[in-house]
Amino acid sequence: MKEMLKILKALRAKKEILKANVEYMKSKRAVQKWFTRTQVTLYMRRRNEQTIEKYQMIKKRQLWDAWRQMNHEEKNGGKLMAKMLNRMQFFDQSKAFQHWQQLTVSLKERDGENKTFGSSNFGAVLNRIVLRRKALYLHQLKIRTERRDFKSQFLRRMLVHTVEYRTRHFFWKWKHATNCEKIAEKVNKEGDVVMRRNQLARQAAAMKKKLVELGYSAEDIDKHLDEKATAQRANMQRGIVSLFFKNSEGFNVVPKAFNQLKAYVAMRKAAKANALKIMNWMKHPLAAAFRKWKFDMADNMKKLDGLSKQDLVDKIIADENLIGSTESRLDRMGNSIDALAFQRENLFGHFVRG
Repeated sequence: MKEMLKILKALRAKKEILKANVEYMKSKRAVQKWFTRTQVTLYMRRRNEQTIEKYQMIKKRQLWDAWRQMNHEEKNGGKLMAKMLNRMQFFDQSKAFQHWQQLTVSLKERDGENKTFGSSNFGAVLNRIVLRRKALYLHQLKIRTERRDFKSQFLRRMLVHTVEYRTRHFFWKWKHATNCEKIAEKVNKEGDVVMRRNQLARQAAAMKKKLVELGYSAEDIDKHLDEKATAQRANMQRGIVSLFFKNSEGFNVVPKAFNQLKAYVAMRKAAKANALKIMNWMKHPLAAAFRKWKFDMADNMKKLDGLSKQDLVDKIIADENLIGSTESRLDRMGNSIDALAFQRENLFGHFVRG
């Protein structure tokens, strides 16, 4: 009986020890689960922050690459447009040079014809003048003697003289126009100038096709080229006129006012072009994102400029209180983590010791 009591007592003690060990294992498992969940939560938070930061960096990089690619394409388009404009300017210069050459040749031929005509017909003109004067004097004597039908005869003689003069004038004008047409036909159909003009025309057509492929409309290109060609023709015409004026006698000084006006007009056109470029940049779909990326920090700093001194002091105090509360919270979390780690070590040592 005593032995049975001892056995029962030992069993009861073992049962209590087993129950204590089971509770210890349950608490240990609960602490381990809690610690694992805490670590997983911290890891997921860090992973989430890293993912968000990586996504933001990818978006910024894509935005920067798109903006840089857009600038590169615009630069290429501007370079092609500048090349085409230079080609068109050279083409207009060749046309102006042909016009100037044609006009020079016609003036030289006119001078030669005038000299030939003057030298060959000087005697005939003098003879005709003498005969006309003689006839006039005889006619006046006849009128004075007879004084009949004076008005009708005077008008008839005047009409005959006018018809003769206009006939000679129109004949000379027709001859001069025929010579100009021959010179123009010769210049425009033969020589290196025509070959160079055809080559430039082919290059201009190729550059226009390339700009159309890049996205520019043919109407805008033709409109811009027409405006540019009109301005260049006007400039060429003014240059040719100024050259004639400079080479003429009595006009060797060009007023400085025209040079100042030309510089002012060029400066105004450059300002207009820059303004149009800035307006195009501002209207771009990525302009808002670019301004936010560039001026976000500066705008946040400028928000403090409108605050009063008391508002700044209150904001500084609130920020310091927030920093202090955050630091104290971090300290408490660190102490709690240390206490839980100490309890975990004690429970694990107690479990190992049995």
